[in-house]
Amino acid sequence: MLLAFAFVFLLLLHDQAISKKWLWMAILFCGQGFQTFIDWKYRKPSKEYLVSLFVLMLGEALIFFIL
Repeated sequence: MLLAFAFVFLLLLHDQAISKKWLWMAILFCGQGFQTFIDWKYRKPSKEYLVSLFVLMLGEALIFFIL
């Protein structure tokens, strides 16, 4: 599914820099988003899932502004 998602981005966006940025943002969101969901599901009382959520937001911001 992720490869199909990446292929659609590469077809729709002809600019390589923009498509690369959105591809990396999608990959990070899928991976870290799943990690955040699993942490939230099983570590809800300890609030340790907030660290994963912060890493997700920080990573998305860094990719958006640096790439």
